[in-house]
Amino acid sequence: MGFLIFGLVALYFAIRLLLTLAFVAAPALVLASTAISSTGRDDFPDPDELVDPNLENLLKQIDDVLAVLSEEVTNFYRTGASNGLSLTSKSNGTRFDKRKSLGRALNAALDDAASKIFEYQSLRITYEERRQALKRKYYNQVKKWARPKAANVSNWVGAIGLCLALFASLTTGIGDLASNVVVANPYNAKPGLIAGFIVGALGYGIAYFVTMRTKMAESNYSAKYEERAAFLAKLDADARETVNEEATEWDVGGQAEPAEDWHTVLNIGVDATVDQIKAAYREAMKQYHPDNFEGRGQKIKDLANQETRRINAAFEAARDARQF
Repeated sequence: MGFLIFGLVALYFAIRLLLTLAFVAAPALVLASTAISSTGRDDFPDPDELVDPNLENLLKQIDDVLAVLSEEVTNFYRTGASNGLSLTSKSNGTRFDKRKSLGRALNAALDDAASKIFEYQSLRITYEERRQALKRKYYNQVKKWARPKAANVSNWVGAIGLCLALFASLTTGIGDLASNVVVANPYNAKPGLIAGFIVGALGYGIAYFVTMRTKMAESNYSAKYEERAAFLAKLDADARETVNEEATEWDVGGQAEPAEDWHTVLNIGVDATVDQIKAAYREAMKQYHPDNFEGRGQKIKDLANQETRRINAAFEAARDARQF
């Protein structure tokens, strides 16, 4: 029993001693932390390491297809309105009266367009989630860059507060501070001492929070990521287009073979209507969409990407030829 009491008393004094040492050494520890944090990473994180140009271009292609589909839907409604067809209340004003053949045809076209819009929007959500995951990684890198700078400022604020608290307490000597004020009689300690340490701790936390927010705002990380993403995506698209043009050229006597006609690539007649051109483009893009080649070999994926660029070029040529 005596050993137990002795052990508890020894533990009590050991805890008091540790608390005292931590109290007195706090400013030195904070200053040491300041010195260490000042040696952190100075170079700003490069977004190029995380931007995926291919993913950026896929999102742009999907947006282009969705724009075509949206324009088609608008044209369907205009056609119905110009022919005197009314929208039904049962469909919440989204479908035409079925009593006329044109209304039924337009409803079928609208249903088909809605299904395709949903499909491409789902793909876009998937790709956008991947993009946001990369952007979050970049945010975390910028946060790691800002953290030592915020710690450096907050350490100085905390150290000054703690030093002032210790200085205010030294009226009877450091021995009295260590043996009586801090450990033996903590509730009888001078109010200025306790208040100083509270202010020091609060100053540290507030300084860290404010500095982190300021550094993150100054870094403008989101705009930097978007700017580099747009630049690298365009660079990648231009490089792919150049490679595609070189691959499709046939050098005969120093002259390249003319490019294929847009209607040949889209597999439609030269006199196809604008709606037929858009439908052919949409179907062709759907057929060669990258998701259809998941798990396939890289050569097959490269061929699919090359065909996608060929289809996009044909569609742009069709738009130039028909002025739409």
